[in-house]
Parts: sequence; C-alpha cells; structure tokens
Amino acid sequence: MCVVAPPPGAPSFSYLAVFSNCSLIVAVLTFAIAQSIKVLTTWYKENRWDAKQLVGSGGIPSSHSATVTALAVAVGL
Repeated sequence: MCVVAPPPGAPSFSYLAVFSNCSLIVAVLTFAIAQSIKVLTTWYKENRWDAKQLVGSGGIPSSHSATVTALAVAVGL
C-alpha cells in the first residue's frame, strides 16, 4: 500500500503527499513510458531521433489511452 500516514505532530497538509499517491505515480510513469516508446519507434522506423515525439500528441502508442487505463486499473485495485 502506498498510503503513508504523517508522523505525529506533523501538519495535516503537505505537498510531499503527492509522492505517496500510488494511482498518480502509476499514471505519470505510464505516460512517460508511452511517450518514450514513441521516440524509440520513430528511431527504429525512420533512423532518426525526433524529440518532438516526447511532447507531441497523437500516434501509436496513445499516451492518453495508456494513462487513463493505468489510472483506472490502479484505482480499481
């Protein structure tokens, strides 16, 4: 389980709590992996590095679909 309770006496709100949110971490990692795969497939098919693929939309694999699916599974589990 990724939920971490704050230590006794600590304030109840912390920006670091984002790093203990398993669903968010899984969604961000999935997005990064999907975008990285786009760069690698472009390099493999066209023999050139296209850094625009890291921030570009569209194409296969769909980073949006991967992120939404990973988030739904993480929340469901």
